[in-house]
Amino acid sequence: MSSTAVDDSSIPDLAQDLKLPDASVDRYISMLVLQLVPDPDAMLRESHRVLGSGGVAGFVIWGQVEHTAFFRLLAAANDKLGVPSGFTSNYALGRDLPTLRAKLRTAGYSSTCVWPYLAVAEKWEAEKYATLAGRLFPVDDEAFHLRRHAVRGIGGGVAGHRATHWNGNVLGRDQERMIRRFG
Repeated sequence: MSSTAVDDSSIPDLAQDLKLPDASVDRYISMLVLQLVPDPDAMLRESHRVLGSGGVAGFVIWGQVEHTAFFRLLAAANDKLGVPSGFTSNYALGRDLPTLRAKLRTAGYSSTCVWPYLAVAEKWEAEKYATLAGRLFPVDDEAFHLRRHAVRGIGGGVAGHRATHWNGNVLGRDQERMIRRFG
């Protein structure tokens, strides 16, 4: 079976309406997409539809926000800047594992394994983190952008200071990985 590259800027839309025939893939992997789509149940149904007999689907999603260093860091920086975090309500999918399993069964998956998995993420220097935050969450307000990068104490700006505070510590993601095997 061949693989196909997809423009990742449209994945949330594509994930709910794959342009693939039924039972046409043997592996379906979704990294941090399920919590971003408007209708996670539709994405689960669509992933099940395209899997063939014996296929395996794997989903990695954010789990407990309070155990996720990146979210804590971003939320603290946003709090200092006076802006909301902007996370969707679907980020709660990893909090209630029995409900998540039920969603998988409702989508057609007959066998599931759900477990917490800690993935180590890159550590950033303050300025690099402020630049990343600017790319991930662009803001048209120039004053806001300057505050984000302004030099304060150790490192650059509010976001940079928060990143420097974490520098030297492992940043992890508390994720839920769900794998389904067809029998």
